[in-house]
Amino acid sequence: MRSRRDRALPEAYRAWIDPTQPLPADVHLLPREVKVGEDLLIALTLGALFAALGTLMGMFLKGLFHATKGGTVELWPLLLFAAVTAGLWLVPLILVRRFIGTLRASKDVKDGRLRQGLLLGPQGLLLRLTPNRCYVVPAKEFVAARIRFSRRGPTQRQGLFRIETRGDAVEFFADRLQGQPDDVNRHAKRWGVKPKI
Repeated sequence: MRSRRDRALPEAYRAWIDPTQPLPADVHLLPREVKVGEDLLIALTLGALFAALGTLMGMFLKGLFHATKGGTVELWPLLLFAAVTAGLWLVPLILVRRFIGTLRASKDVKDGRLRQGLLLGPQGLLLRLTPNRCYVVPAKEFVAARIRFSRRGPTQRQGLFRIETRGDAVEFFADRLQGQPDDVNRHAKRWGVKPKI
């Protein structure tokens, strides 16, 4: 299932995510988990690790470039090292961006305006764990919600929250949402859907 940007949502769903308006009475929100400390720790540790690796690769790339200056050089090793270096530096940037998103979500929680998580309404459900990454499942397309466990063991933290539809499915880490599949399946009965669990 492909995600949509906020502005590409159908009008009814766009009203659900507007923080300037109260959440409609017939829409229920299972909020996303907002873990500022955990996201900060991840950004600092993994970000520093990948930044250090990117710096080392950058120095190696610079040395390789100077060593081949003036002589015949194949372009592909330089391009490969440049791509790896850029990829390593992208990780800290993504982690910082994620942390900033968590800070904003934390502020929205304090202000009572959080519109991130799983929104359940009369038209169906909207999964929006982060802005501009939305999944719309109309009521008639919904099949079931469940936890899919990894091979390592059936613990909540290792599970994936899976929303199945008639055409496709969407999965995310279960610990990113304050809610259970049973909450979604119970709500689906209001749509006249009997979830296939």
